Amino acid sequence: MSAPFIPAVKAALDAAGFPVGSPREPVLGLDAATTARISSLIEALPQLSASR
Repeated sequence: MSAPFIPAVKAALDAAGFPVGSPREPVLGLDAATTARISSLIEALPQLSASR
């Protein structure tokens, strides 16, 4: 999987429970499939007591 850095980090933070919003223009957001893949990877991580 390859995704632009900033949108990928923002998607990962959002999936981890830290809503940071969408990337600002001219950077585009990720497609739904990539966002879903990142979310599934975050859900597979061990839970950290400080993050939730």
